[in-house]
Amino acid sequence: MTVPLVEVETLPELLTTSAVRNADRLAVRAPWQGNLERVTFREQLERAAGVAERLASDVDRGDFVLIGGRNSIAWVSAFFGTLLRGAIPVPLDTEMPSDALASILAELRPRAVVGDDEFLGRIDGAGGTRIRLDDLHDWPPSAEVPPLSPPPAPDDLAIMLYTGGTTGVPKGVMLSHRNVIAGANAAIDAAGLRDDDALFVVLPLFHVFPLVVGCLTPWAAGIPVELEYRLTRIADRAAETPPTIVLAVPALLEALLRTIERNARGGLKGTYFNAAARLNALSVRTTGVNLGRILFRPIQQALGGRLRYLVSGGARLDPAVHRRLIALGLPTIQGYGLSEAAPVVAVQRFHDREFWWRGRRYWRRIGSVGTQLLGVAVTIEPIEELDPGEGELVVRAPNVMLGYYQRPAETAARMRDGALYTGDVARIDRDGDIWITGRASLVISMPNGKQVNLETMEAELTGAPELAQVRLVVEQEPTWKLVAVTFPAVDTLEAGATDAESLQRLVREAFRRQSRGFPSWLRVDEIRLVDKPLPVTRLGKVRRIDLPAGPFDFDRWRAEAERIASPAQG
Repeated sequence: MTVPLVEVETLPELLTTSAVRNADRLAVRAPWQGNLERVTFREQLERAAGVAERLASDVDRGDFVLIGGRNSIAWVSAFFGTLLRGAIPVPLDTEMPSDALASILAELRPRAVVGDDEFLGRIDGAGGTRIRLDDLHDWPPSAEVPPLSPPPAPDDLAIMLYTGGTTGVPKGVMLSHRNVIAGANAAIDAAGLRDDDALFVVLPLFHVFPLVVGCLTPWAAGIPVELEYRLTRIADRAAETPPTIVLAVPALLEALLRTIERNARGGLKGTYFNAAARLNALSVRTTGVNLGRILFRPIQQALGGRLRYLVSGGARLDPAVHRRLIALGLPTIQGYGLSEAAPVVAVQRFHDREFWWRGRRYWRRIGSVGTQLLGVAVTIEPIEELDPGEGELVVRAPNVMLGYYQRPAETAARMRDGALYTGDVARIDRDGDIWITGRASLVISMPNGKQVNLETMEAELTGAPELAQVRLVVEQEPTWKLVAVTFPAVDTLEAGATDAESLQRLVREAFRRQSRGFPSWLRVDEIRLVDKPLPVTRLGKVRRIDLPAGPFDFDRWRAEAERIASPAQG
């Protein structure tokens, strides 16, 4: 049976209402100290109520509480308990740069910090009361939720999330109760959630995508969520508790694909695998029939045998990876969102019968992020010199943020007349599908006056198997030039790279091949090889700051490339 939307106005109301409605149903299962623990909806609310009671002595309504640690029931209890106390939870990446963490501590002056020992050790005496997740886990539950008088209003600040991972400047995104509930309802509606669904979430909960879509949405829908933080445990967890929906980021799906293909290499098995994948891709493209459940049944079983679909978010999914997953019979849909929209804006819809029997529609839309969600209205703001119909994506929705904390100028630049200017360049086709083509801030003017989208170029270049990562940067001194900072892929070793010179030659050939479709005036002036992977965020996005520099060392690069491609990394 399809899950209905929730009719509440605040997050404390959502937590209590869903716990009453689904009291004895499984709510969360997660690792803890080498084992798996589970709680029902009633038990999770009671744990959160116990946290709220203990916080009351140190934390007032409206105070900030930082939360850092691995995915666990204790983490969820800390987050929910902070909401029930009327304070503002601020989930943080425990591995964020020290200067970013110091900036957040100085900006918020939190009354409490909840985290694991490693995270608490980075606080350096700041941050008010320190609470170990290990201790919080054992706090006694409470059968009574502490009352909030007066209750919070729908447009009050509910959650603070920090963004800016690829630029290095953390900004506090202020989300109201209305924002988050609208986002959860939009996710319920678009996902077609059923009461027998089970979500699997290995993404860290400090990020808005797993937090809202992978934690609060299943809570609202009354369905269980399986939390994990170890990539190596995905197959074991899927076998133990088969999921129907898996939340992922592109880096996770690429790792999954690498593992599947690595296990299928060699001999008759490899011959069958490659032939079957080509056959199924042809079948989907031409007839719409996806034979993956028959041709690749072991893959389905390895993921638990109940999988309905995989959801990719958080970054752009490479269309080649998307096609390969579908050819292997792994239903995969892509969505688009951002922290400032709590986070949902658009997603490809999944319909079981249509995917398996009329799959040409899915194949044609690979590369799009789907259509706008419930309550969301998107438009395109034209940008001079871009193609007609292409411009900045603008979002109007009840899930659009209140603004950036203590940053009125930056808020005004992103929000005008209640609309969120996303900074993403996009086009919308006649079916309403949204195609993201890059960032407005990465549209540059070439010396001849032509406009170029750097992300579009980067996506095209990294389509070459020899190029693992490419970031384009403009250098002005001594003369203007477009530089491609490049980390070559391990495939270049198999192609014959034996030293820096032969590697450079293979990379240049890959650039030449991938650039064939570029205009004659659009060329990279310098290919700069680096021997260390480009820095990425925890969700796999390449950061545009702190790019590696210095002389290239072939042996160091080879060690890094082989390490990344090794089975342990998959």
